[in-house]
Amino acid sequence: MVKILIADAMAEEGRKALAAAGHEITFNAGLGADDMAGAIGDHEVLIVRSTKVQRPCIEAATHLKMIIRAGAAVNTIDGAAATEKGIAVCNTPGTQVSYIP
Repeated sequence: MVKILIADAMAEEGRKALAAAGHEITFNAGLGADDMAGAIGDHEVLIVRSTKVQRPCIEAATHLKMIIRAGAAVNTIDGAAATEKGIAVCNTPGTQVSYIP
């Protein structure tokens, strides 16, 4: 089981698929960049679309292993801060599961 924080809009079918795979999902599409540090806690994976993931969030994370941008680029994620903490950053260009139907 992986603890996943979904901090942006994601279709219910995608959230259900992750939960069905045995992962613990926290869904809070209303989180903004300034709220992220207080919400990341011990989540191991963070999924965002357009919400910025800044250094304070990355530094506050105690167990974060991966940040996924459901989109074509990773320019909204502080890659330097993630690299310093050994956190993988990836994107998912062309996928539909991240979009609200």
